[in-house]
Amino acid sequence: MRILVVDDDPLRQHFLAYLLPALGHVPERAWNGAEAVTACSGPTWPDLILMDVCMPVMDGYESTRRIRDLGPQGERVPILFLTSMQEEADLARCLECGGDDFLSLPIRKEILRAKLDALERGRHLVRRAEQLERTLGGLQGRIDGELEMAQVLYRNLTEASAIGEVTNLRWLSSPMALFNGDFLLRARSPQGGLRLLLGDFSGHGLAGAIGTAPVAEVFHAMTMRGFAIPALVDELSRKLSRLLPTGCFVACALADIEPSAHQLRIWNGGLPDLLLRRAGGALETIQSNSPPVGMFKPSLRDLQLQIFPMEEGDALYLYSDGLAECQNLSGEFFGDRLERLVRSGAGFHGILHDVNEFRGGQDVTDDLTLAEVIFPPRVAPGSRDRDSLESSLQIEFGIESLRHADPVPGLLEHLRPLQGIEPFLRDLHGPERALQQRGGPRRARARHQPEIDSGRIRQLLRAA
Repeated sequence: MRILVVDDDPLRQHFLAYLLPALGHVPERAWNGAEAVTACSGPTWPDLILMDVCMPVMDGYESTRRIRDLGPQGERVPILFLTSMQEEADLARCLECGGDDFLSLPIRKEILRAKLDALERGRHLVRRAEQLERTLGGLQGRIDGELEMAQVLYRNLTEASAIGEVTNLRWLSSPMALFNGDFLLRARSPQGGLRLLLGDFSGHGLAGAIGTAPVAEVFHAMTMRGFAIPALVDELSRKLSRLLPTGCFVACALADIEPSAHQLRIWNGGLPDLLLRRAGGALETIQSNSPPVGMFKPSLRDLQLQIFPMEEGDALYLYSDGLAECQNLSGEFFGDRLERLVRSGAGFHGILHDVNEFRGGQDVTDDLTLAEVIFPPRVAPGSRDRDSLESSLQIEFGIESLRHADPVPGLLEHLRPLQGIEPFLRDLHGPERALQQRGGPRRARARHQPEIDSGRIRQLLRAA
Protein backbone atom coordinates (compact mmCIF):
# COMPACT_ATOMS: atom_id res chain seq x y z
CA MET A 1 0.00 0.00 0.00
CA ARG A 2 0.99 3.63 -0.52
CA ILE A 3 0.84 5.04 3.02
CA LEU A 4 0.86 8.79 3.73
CA VAL A 5 2.55 9.51 7.09
CA VAL A 6 1.27 12.83 8.49
CA ASP A 7 3.50 13.80 11.45
CA ASP A 8 5.61 16.81 12.46
CA ASP A 9 8.04 14.60 14.44
CA PRO A 10 11.17 13.94 12.27
CA LEU A 11 12.17 10.98 14.42
CA ARG A 12 8.83 9.22 13.90
CA GLN A 13 8.91 10.01 10.21
CA HIS A 14 12.35 8.41 9.85
CA PHE A 15 11.30 5.41 11.94
CA LEU A 16 8.21 4.77 9.78
CA ALA A 17 10.20 5.40 6.58
CA TYR A 18 12.33 2.41 7.67
CA LEU A 19 9.59 0.22 9.14
CA LEU A 20 6.87 0.46 6.48
CA PRO A 21 9.01 -0.87 3.58
CA ALA A 22 9.97 -3.79 5.83
CA LEU A 23 6.25 -4.56 6.12
CA GLY A 24 5.79 -4.34 2.35
CA HIS A 25 4.43 -0.79 2.05
CA VAL A 26 5.55 2.47 0.38
CA PRO A 27 5.70 5.51 2.72
CA GLU A 28 5.03 9.14 1.71
CA ARG A 29 5.46 12.21 3.94
CA ALA A 30 3.35 15.18 5.04
CA TRP A 31 4.55 17.41 7.94
CA ASN A 32 1.16 18.79 9.04
CA GLY A 33 -2.56 18.42 8.43
CA ALA A 34 -2.68 21.07 5.70
CA GLU A 35 -0.04 19.21 3.64
CA ALA A 36 -2.12 16.02 4.07
CA VAL A 37 -5.20 17.74 2.61
CA THR A 38 -3.10 19.01 -0.31
CA ALA A 39 -1.67 15.52 -0.91
CA CYS A 40 -5.21 14.16 -1.10
CA SER A 41 -6.42 16.86 -3.51
CA GLY A 42 -4.54 15.62 -6.56
CA PRO A 43 -5.34 12.89 -9.09
CA THR A 44 -3.59 10.14 -7.10
CA TRP A 45 -4.56 9.22 -3.57
CA PRO A 46 -2.73 7.28 -0.87
CA ASP A 47 -4.12 3.86 0.01
CA LEU A 48 -3.96 4.63 3.76
CA ILE A 49 -3.13 7.56 6.05
CA LEU A 50 -1.25 7.49 9.36
CA MET A 51 -2.39 10.69 11.08
CA ASP A 52 -0.77 12.39 14.09
CA VAL A 53 -3.15 14.34 16.35
CA CYS A 54 -1.13 17.38 17.53
CA MET A 55 0.61 19.27 14.68
CA PRO A 56 1.24 22.91 13.73
CA VAL A 57 -0.75 24.71 10.98
CA MET A 58 -3.59 22.14 11.10
CA ASP A 59 -4.15 19.34 13.62
CA GLY A 60 -5.17 15.79 12.77
CA TYR A 61 -8.84 16.24 13.67
CA GLU A 62 -9.42 19.12 11.25
CA SER A 63 -7.30 17.51 8.52
CA THR A 64 -9.35 14.30 8.76
CA ARG A 65 -12.63 16.20 8.54
CA ARG A 66 -11.47 18.05 5.41
CA ILE A 67 -10.20 14.88 3.74
CA ARG A 68 -13.57 13.21 4.37
CA ASP A 69 -15.25 16.16 2.66
CA LEU A 70 -13.21 15.74 -0.54
CA GLY A 71 -15.65 13.28 -2.10
CA PRO A 72 -16.03 9.53 -2.53
CA GLN A 73 -12.31 8.81 -2.34
CA GLY A 74 -11.98 10.92 0.78
CA GLU A 75 -14.81 8.96 2.35
CA ARG A 76 -13.17 5.62 1.57
CA VAL A 77 -9.46 6.11 2.38
CA PRO A 78 -8.61 4.48 5.76
CA ILE A 79 -7.19 6.86 8.41
CA LEU A 80 -5.27 5.46 11.40
CA PHE A 81 -4.54 7.96 14.19
CA LEU A 82 -1.18 7.97 15.99
CA THR A 83 -1.64 9.26 19.54
CA SER A 84 -0.12 9.11 22.99
CA MET A 85 -3.39 10.23 24.60
CA GLN A 86 -5.06 7.75 26.90
CA GLU A 87 -8.25 9.53 27.87
CA GLU A 88 -11.38 7.85 26.49
CA ALA A 89 -12.83 11.18 25.37
CA ASP A 90 -9.69 11.96 23.32
CA LEU A 91 -9.69 8.51 21.71
CA ALA A 92 -13.40 8.78 20.92
CA ARG A 93 -12.75 12.15 19.28
CA CYS A 94 -10.32 10.45 16.87
CA LEU A 95 -13.17 8.25 15.61
CA GLU A 96 -15.85 10.94 15.71
CA CYS A 97 -13.95 13.25 13.31
CA GLY A 98 -13.73 10.45 10.72
CA GLY A 99 -10.85 8.21 11.79
CA ASP A 100 -11.15 4.44 11.33
CA ASP A 101 -8.88 3.38 14.21
CA PHE A 102 -6.05 4.62 16.45
CA LEU A 103 -2.60 3.35 17.39
CA SER A 104 -1.10 4.23 20.76
CA LEU A 105 2.44 5.59 20.85
CA PRO A 106 5.14 4.45 21.05
CA ILE A 107 4.69 2.40 17.84
CA ARG A 108 5.13 -1.34 18.20
CA LYS A 109 5.94 -3.23 15.01
CA GLU A 110 3.55 -6.20 15.53
CA ILE A 111 0.66 -4.00 16.59
CA LEU A 112 1.25 -1.75 13.57
CA ARG A 113 1.37 -4.80 11.27
CA ALA A 114 -1.91 -6.14 12.68
CA LYS A 115 -3.64 -2.77 12.35
CA LEU A 116 -2.47 -2.29 8.75
CA ASP A 117 -3.48 -5.82 7.81
CA ALA A 118 -6.95 -5.25 9.26
CA LEU A 119 -7.34 -1.99 7.34
CA GLU A 120 -6.06 -3.68 4.17
CA ARG A 121 -8.75 -6.33 4.51
CA GLY A 122 -11.31 -3.54 4.80
CA ARG A 123 -9.91 -1.89 1.65
CA HIS A 124 -10.15 -5.22 -0.18
CA LEU A 125 -13.79 -5.58 0.84
CA VAL A 126 -14.50 -2.03 -0.35
CA ARG A 127 -12.86 -2.72 -3.73
CA ARG A 128 -14.79 -5.98 -4.02
CA ALA A 129 -18.04 -4.20 -3.20
CA GLU A 130 -17.31 -1.54 -5.83
CA GLN A 131 -16.57 -4.22 -8.41
CA LEU A 132 -19.80 -6.02 -7.59
CA GLU A 133 -21.66 -2.71 -7.76
CA ARG A 134 -20.32 -2.09 -11.28
CA THR A 135 -21.20 -5.64 -12.31
CA LEU A 136 -24.68 -5.37 -10.86
CA GLY A 137 -25.09 -1.98 -12.52
CA GLY A 138 -24.35 -3.54 -15.89
CA LEU A 139 -26.73 -6.41 -15.22
CA GLN A 140 -29.40 -4.00 -14.03
CA GLY A 141 -29.00 -2.00 -17.22
CA ARG A 142 -29.57 -5.09 -19.34
CA ILE A 143 -32.52 -6.15 -17.18
CA ASP A 144 -34.03 -2.66 -17.45
CA GLY A 145 -33.70 -2.83 -21.23
CA GLU A 146 -35.38 -6.23 -21.35
CA LEU A 147 -38.13 -5.08 -18.99
CA GLU A 148 -38.71 -1.99 -21.12
CA MET A 149 -39.10 -4.20 -24.17
CA ALA A 150 -41.44 -6.50 -22.26
CA GLN A 151 -43.47 -3.49 -21.10
CA VAL A 152 -43.89 -2.31 -24.71
CA LEU A 153 -45.00 -5.81 -25.73
CA TYR A 154 -47.40 -6.03 -22.78
CA ARG A 155 -48.82 -2.58 -23.50
CA ASN A 156 -49.32 -3.43 -27.17
CA LEU A 157 -51.07 -6.67 -26.23
CA THR A 158 -53.42 -5.17 -23.67
CA GLU A 159 -54.11 -1.90 -25.48
CA ALA A 160 -54.40 -3.39 -28.98
CA SER A 161 -57.90 -2.96 -30.28
CA ALA A 162 -59.83 -3.56 -33.46
CA ILE A 163 -61.78 -0.41 -32.70
CA GLY A 164 -61.12 3.28 -32.39
CA GLU A 165 -62.07 5.56 -29.52
CA VAL A 166 -64.98 4.43 -27.36
CA THR A 167 -67.10 7.15 -25.82
CA ASN A 168 -68.83 6.51 -22.49
CA LEU A 169 -66.04 4.09 -21.47
CA ARG A 170 -63.65 5.03 -18.66
CA TRP A 171 -61.16 2.73 -17.03
CA LEU A 172 -58.03 2.71 -14.90
CA SER A 173 -55.65 -0.12 -14.08
CA SER A 174 -53.05 0.43 -11.34
CA PRO A 175 -50.40 -2.30 -10.98
CA MET A 176 -48.88 -3.25 -7.63
CA ALA A 177 -45.56 -4.02 -9.38
CA LEU A 178 -43.94 -3.12 -12.71
CA PHE A 179 -46.24 -5.49 -14.61
CA ASN A 180 -49.95 -5.78 -14.17
CA GLY A 181 -51.90 -8.97 -13.60
CA ASP A 182 -55.09 -7.01 -14.43
CA PHE A 183 -56.00 -6.04 -17.98
CA LEU A 184 -58.93 -4.72 -20.02
CA LEU A 185 -59.36 -5.79 -23.66
CA ARG A 186 -61.74 -4.02 -26.05
CA ALA A 187 -63.19 -4.93 -29.44
CA ARG A 188 -66.27 -4.52 -31.61
CA SER A 189 -68.75 -7.24 -30.72
CA PRO A 190 -70.15 -9.58 -33.42
CA GLN A 191 -73.42 -7.62 -33.26
CA GLY A 192 -71.65 -4.31 -33.84
CA GLY A 193 -71.56 -3.07 -30.24
CA LEU A 194 -68.77 -3.09 -27.66
CA ARG A 195 -67.12 -6.23 -26.30
CA LEU A 196 -65.03 -6.01 -23.11
CA LEU A 197 -62.87 -8.53 -21.27
CA LEU A 198 -61.66 -7.55 -17.81
CA GLY A 199 -59.16 -10.11 -16.48
CA ASP A 200 -57.30 -10.60 -13.21
CA PHE A 201 -54.56 -13.24 -13.30
CA SER A 202 -53.49 -15.08 -10.19
CA GLY A 203 -50.21 -13.66 -8.90
CA HIS A 204 -48.65 -10.22 -9.36
CA GLY A 205 -46.01 -8.60 -11.53
CA LEU A 206 -44.54 -10.53 -14.46
CA ALA A 207 -45.84 -13.85 -13.12
CA GLY A 208 -49.35 -12.43 -13.15
CA ALA A 209 -49.03 -10.77 -16.56
CA ILE A 210 -47.45 -13.66 -18.47
CA GLY A 211 -50.80 -15.12 -19.51
CA THR A 212 -52.06 -11.88 -21.07
CA ALA A 213 -50.57 -12.71 -24.49
CA PRO A 214 -52.60 -15.89 -25.19
CA VAL A 215 -55.76 -14.30 -23.74
CA ALA A 216 -55.42 -11.23 -25.98
CA GLU A 217 -54.69 -13.41 -29.02
CA VAL A 218 -57.78 -15.58 -28.51
CA PHE A 219 -59.99 -12.59 -27.61
CA HIS A 220 -59.22 -10.55 -30.73
CA ALA A 221 -59.06 -13.48 -33.15
CA MET A 222 -62.34 -15.08 -32.08
CA THR A 223 -64.17 -11.77 -31.76
CA MET A 224 -63.02 -10.81 -35.25
CA ARG A 225 -64.38 -14.12 -36.56
CA GLY A 226 -67.76 -13.59 -34.98
CA PHE A 227 -67.75 -16.07 -32.11
CA ALA A 228 -70.03 -15.49 -29.16
CA ILE A 229 -68.88 -15.22 -25.55
CA PRO A 230 -69.42 -18.89 -24.52
CA ALA A 231 -67.25 -20.13 -27.40
CA LEU A 232 -64.57 -17.60 -26.51
CA VAL A 233 -64.54 -18.70 -22.84
CA ASP A 234 -64.37 -22.35 -23.89
CA GLU A 235 -61.36 -21.73 -26.14
CA LEU A 236 -59.62 -19.57 -23.49
CA SER A 237 -60.02 -22.40 -20.98
CA ARG A 238 -58.47 -24.91 -23.37
CA LYS A 239 -55.57 -22.68 -24.32
CA LEU A 240 -54.67 -21.54 -20.81
CA SER A 241 -54.91 -25.08 -19.44
CA ARG A 242 -52.46 -26.17 -22.12
CA LEU A 243 -49.99 -23.27 -21.86
CA LEU A 244 -49.89 -22.12 -18.25
CA PRO A 245 -48.49 -23.94 -15.20
CA THR A 246 -50.75 -25.50 -12.61
CA GLY A 247 -52.24 -22.90 -10.28
CA CYS A 248 -52.17 -20.10 -12.85
CA PHE A 249 -55.65 -18.97 -13.89
CA VAL A 250 -57.56 -15.79 -14.72
CA ALA A 251 -60.74 -14.49 -13.12
CA CYS A 252 -62.50 -12.49 -15.80
CA ALA A 253 -65.72 -10.99 -17.06
CA LEU A 254 -66.80 -10.82 -20.72
CA ALA A 255 -69.51 -8.39 -21.77
CA ASP A 256 -71.22 -7.61 -25.07
CA ILE A 257 -72.98 -4.25 -24.85
CA GLU A 258 -75.36 -3.86 -27.80
CA PRO A 259 -76.79 -0.33 -28.32
CA SER A 260 -78.99 -1.38 -31.27
CA ALA A 261 -80.60 -4.22 -29.28
CA HIS A 262 -80.59 -2.27 -25.96
CA GLN A 263 -79.06 -5.34 -24.37
CA LEU A 264 -76.16 -6.43 -22.15
CA ARG A 265 -74.91 -10.00 -22.48
CA ILE A 266 -72.35 -10.77 -19.76
CA TRP A 267 -70.43 -13.66 -18.26
CA ASN A 268 -68.63 -13.43 -14.89
CA GLY A 269 -66.07 -16.08 -14.02
CA GLY A 270 -64.48 -15.53 -10.62
CA LEU A 271 -64.56 -11.73 -10.34
CA PRO A 272 -66.37 -9.94 -7.49
CA ASP A 273 -70.05 -9.09 -8.02
CA LEU A 274 -70.23 -6.60 -10.87
CA LEU A 275 -72.61 -3.66 -10.54
CA LEU A 276 -75.28 -2.40 -12.93
CA ARG A 277 -76.72 0.97 -11.93
CA ARG A 278 -79.94 1.91 -13.66
CA ALA A 279 -80.48 5.48 -14.81
CA GLY A 280 -83.19 5.80 -12.15
CA GLY A 281 -80.80 4.80 -9.33
CA ALA A 282 -81.73 1.13 -8.88
CA LEU A 283 -78.75 -1.20 -8.45
CA GLU A 284 -78.39 -4.77 -9.73
CA THR A 285 -75.49 -7.14 -9.01
CA ILE A 286 -74.01 -9.56 -11.53
CA GLN A 287 -72.62 -12.50 -9.60
CA SER A 288 -69.98 -14.93 -10.75
CA ASN A 289 -71.59 -18.09 -12.13
CA SER A 290 -68.39 -19.93 -13.02
CA PRO A 291 -64.89 -20.54 -11.62
CA PRO A 292 -61.96 -18.59 -13.10
CA VAL A 293 -60.81 -19.55 -16.59
CA GLY A 294 -58.07 -22.17 -16.58
CA MET A 295 -58.98 -23.59 -13.18
CA PHE A 296 -61.44 -26.25 -14.46
CA LYS A 297 -62.87 -27.33 -17.79
CA PRO A 298 -66.10 -25.33 -18.14
CA SER A 299 -69.42 -27.15 -18.35
CA LEU A 300 -72.47 -26.00 -20.33
CA ARG A 301 -73.85 -24.54 -17.12
CA ASP A 302 -70.62 -22.62 -16.55
CA LEU A 303 -70.97 -20.97 -19.96
CA GLN A 304 -74.46 -19.53 -19.46
CA LEU A 305 -74.75 -15.80 -20.08
CA GLN A 306 -76.66 -13.29 -17.99
CA ILE A 307 -78.77 -10.98 -20.16
CA PHE A 308 -80.05 -7.56 -19.12
CA PRO A 309 -82.12 -4.95 -20.98
CA MET A 310 -80.34 -1.62 -21.19
CA GLU A 311 -81.61 1.94 -21.42
CA GLU A 312 -79.81 5.23 -21.94
CA GLY A 313 -77.95 6.30 -18.80
CA ASP A 314 -77.56 2.78 -17.35
CA ALA A 315 -74.00 2.26 -16.10
CA LEU A 316 -72.02 -0.98 -15.83
CA TYR A 317 -69.12 -1.20 -13.36
CA LEU A 318 -66.48 -3.93 -13.75
CA TYR A 319 -63.61 -4.18 -11.26
CA SER A 320 -60.99 -6.59 -9.97
CA ASP A 321 -60.74 -7.86 -6.40
CA GLY A 322 -57.85 -5.44 -5.83
CA LEU A 323 -60.41 -2.63 -5.61
CA ALA A 324 -62.86 -4.48 -3.37
CA GLU A 325 -60.08 -5.69 -1.03
CA CYS A 326 -58.28 -2.34 -0.77
CA GLN A 327 -57.84 -1.56 2.95
CA ASN A 328 -57.57 1.61 4.98
CA LEU A 329 -55.49 2.21 8.12
CA SER A 330 -58.23 0.65 10.27
CA GLY A 331 -58.23 -2.58 8.26
CA GLU A 332 -61.64 -1.92 6.64
CA PHE A 333 -62.26 -3.06 3.05
CA PHE A 334 -63.30 -0.65 0.30
CA GLY A 335 -65.75 -3.20 -1.11
CA ASP A 336 -68.02 -2.53 1.87
CA ARG A 337 -68.68 1.00 0.59
CA LEU A 338 -68.38 0.49 -3.18
CA GLU A 339 -72.06 -0.45 -3.70
CA ARG A 340 -73.13 2.64 -1.73
CA LEU A 341 -70.96 4.87 -3.92
CA VAL A 342 -72.29 3.38 -7.15
CA ARG A 343 -75.89 3.60 -5.95
CA SER A 344 -75.42 7.27 -5.04
CA GLY A 345 -74.22 8.06 -8.57
CA ALA A 346 -70.63 8.93 -7.59
CA GLY A 347 -69.46 7.76 -11.00
CA PHE A 348 -66.02 6.73 -12.16
CA HIS A 349 -64.07 9.77 -10.97
CA GLY A 350 -65.96 9.92 -7.69
CA ILE A 351 -65.09 6.29 -6.92
CA LEU A 352 -61.40 6.84 -7.71
CA HIS A 353 -61.29 9.95 -5.54
CA ASP A 354 -62.96 8.10 -2.69
CA VAL A 355 -60.67 5.06 -2.87
CA ASN A 356 -57.57 7.29 -2.76
CA GLU A 357 -58.87 9.05 0.34
CA PHE A 358 -59.95 5.72 1.85
CA ARG A 359 -56.45 4.25 1.53
CA GLY A 360 -54.91 7.15 3.41
CA GLY A 361 -51.48 6.62 1.89
CA GLN A 362 -51.47 2.85 2.43
CA ASP A 363 -49.47 0.89 -0.15
CA VAL A 364 -51.58 -1.22 -2.48
CA THR A 365 -51.34 -4.98 -1.92
CA ASP A 366 -52.89 -6.07 -5.23
CA ASP A 367 -53.38 -4.88 -8.79
CA LEU A 368 -56.39 -2.57 -8.96
CA THR A 369 -58.70 -2.07 -11.97
CA LEU A 370 -62.00 -0.23 -12.44
CA ALA A 371 -64.02 0.22 -15.64
CA GLU A 372 -67.25 2.16 -16.18
CA VAL A 373 -69.48 1.88 -19.27
CA ILE A 374 -72.45 4.24 -19.57
CA PHE A 375 -75.08 3.05 -22.03
CA PRO A 376 -74.98 3.48 -24.95
CA PRO A 377 -71.25 3.26 -25.70
CA ARG A 378 -70.30 4.69 -29.08
CA VAL A 379 -67.55 2.85 -30.91
CA ALA A 380 -65.49 4.74 -33.50
CA PRO A 381 -64.10 2.79 -36.49
CA GLY A 382 -60.69 1.27 -35.79
CA SER A 383 -57.60 0.25 -37.72
CA ARG A 384 -59.16 -3.01 -38.87
CA ASP A 385 -62.30 -1.40 -40.29
CA ARG A 386 -61.95 -1.03 -44.04
CA ASP A 387 -63.80 0.77 -46.79
CA SER A 388 -66.35 -1.40 -48.55
CA LEU A 389 -65.15 -2.90 -51.83
CA GLU A 390 -66.92 -4.32 -54.84
CA SER A 391 -66.72 -8.08 -54.39
CA SER A 392 -68.59 -11.33 -54.80
CA LEU A 393 -68.55 -14.49 -52.70
CA GLN A 394 -69.96 -17.90 -53.49
CA ILE A 395 -69.99 -20.68 -50.88
CA GLU A 396 -71.61 -24.10 -51.17
CA PHE A 397 -72.53 -26.20 -48.13
CA GLY A 398 -73.12 -29.93 -48.44
CA ILE A 399 -75.86 -31.70 -46.53
CA GLU A 400 -73.38 -33.36 -44.16
CA SER A 401 -71.67 -30.03 -43.46
CA LEU A 402 -74.95 -28.42 -42.50
CA ARG A 403 -75.90 -31.39 -40.35
CA HIS A 404 -72.75 -31.31 -38.21
CA ALA A 405 -71.54 -27.70 -38.19
CA ASP A 406 -72.83 -24.13 -38.00
CA PRO A 407 -71.76 -22.23 -41.17
CA VAL A 408 -72.30 -18.76 -39.70
CA PRO A 409 -68.88 -18.20 -38.02
CA GLY A 410 -67.14 -19.21 -41.25
CA LEU A 411 -69.21 -16.70 -43.22
CA LEU A 412 -68.51 -13.98 -40.69
CA GLU A 413 -64.76 -14.55 -40.93
CA HIS A 414 -64.99 -13.49 -44.60
CA LEU A 415 -67.59 -10.74 -44.17
CA ARG A 416 -66.58 -8.94 -40.97
CA PRO A 417 -63.88 -6.68 -42.53
CA LEU A 418 -66.57 -5.08 -44.77
CA GLN A 419 -67.65 -1.70 -43.48
CA GLY A 420 -71.32 -1.36 -42.54
CA ILE A 421 -72.01 -5.09 -42.20
CA GLU A 422 -72.63 -5.11 -38.43
CA PRO A 423 -76.38 -4.22 -38.47
CA PHE A 424 -77.08 -7.37 -40.51
CA LEU A 425 -75.27 -9.75 -38.16
CA ARG A 426 -77.34 -9.50 -35.01
CA ASP A 427 -79.82 -12.29 -35.67
CA LEU A 428 -77.18 -14.79 -36.77
CA HIS A 429 -75.60 -15.19 -33.30
CA GLY A 430 -76.48 -17.16 -30.22
CA PRO A 431 -74.42 -18.63 -27.39
CA GLU A 432 -75.62 -22.17 -28.02
CA ARG A 433 -74.72 -22.05 -31.70
CA ALA A 434 -71.29 -20.57 -31.02
CA LEU A 435 -70.60 -23.20 -28.33
CA GLN A 436 -71.46 -25.99 -30.74
CA GLN A 437 -69.08 -24.55 -33.33
CA ARG A 438 -66.26 -24.77 -30.72
CA GLY A 439 -66.83 -28.49 -30.15
CA GLY A 440 -69.50 -28.77 -27.42
CA PRO A 441 -70.87 -32.17 -26.37
CA ARG A 442 -72.58 -34.25 -29.08
CA ARG A 443 -75.77 -34.49 -27.02
CA ALA A 444 -76.05 -30.72 -26.98
CA ARG A 445 -75.52 -30.52 -30.75
CA ALA A 446 -78.12 -33.18 -31.40
CA ARG A 447 -80.66 -31.58 -29.12
CA HIS A 448 -80.10 -27.95 -30.15
CA GLN A 449 -79.08 -28.21 -33.82
CA PRO A 450 -79.68 -24.68 -35.19
CA GLU A 451 -82.00 -24.00 -38.03
CA ILE A 452 -80.21 -22.14 -40.83
CA ASP A 453 -82.18 -19.13 -42.04
CA SER A 454 -81.23 -19.24 -45.73
CA GLY A 455 -83.20 -16.08 -46.49
CA ARG A 456 -81.31 -14.19 -43.81
CA ILE A 457 -77.97 -15.44 -45.14
CA ARG A 458 -78.92 -14.29 -48.68
CA GLN A 459 -79.80 -10.89 -47.25
CA LEU A 460 -76.45 -10.81 -45.50
CA LEU A 461 -74.56 -11.66 -48.68
CA ARG A 462 -76.47 -9.02 -50.69
CA ALA A 463 -75.60 -6.43 -48.05
CA ALA A 464 -71.93 -7.38 -48.32
